[in-house]
Amino acid sequence: MEYSQQIKQTVAALVEFYSQDNANCEAMAPVVQRVRERIGDLSAQVITIDVNADPRLADREKIETLPTFIVYRYGRAHWRATGIVSEDDLFDHLAASADPTPANELGKR
Repeated sequence: MEYSQQIKQTVAALVEFYSQDNANCEAMAPVVQRVRERIGDLSAQVITIDVNADPRLADREKIETLPTFIVYRYGRAHWRATGIVSEDDLFDHLAASADPTPANELGKR
């Protein structure tokens, strides 16, 4: 499945760009797994992309520092961070983006 389709499968998607030979990525692996486990009923997903396996996608998404986290809402980048990020920060941004209110209705609340 294409990346652009993957990030639109749910309202929100947290994407981690990582490399297996990067110490910060290794440290974040259990954190990302805990975020994945906390999703529950949210319309959200966690996607991990190995930059060594897909360097063209990493270039297209302007990944310069690992790990890089991007939260998408309805397929549009909503939040971005690099390096070590707390579990709560990752989850809170993902959960906030998973609000099922249609994107065109957000400004009308």
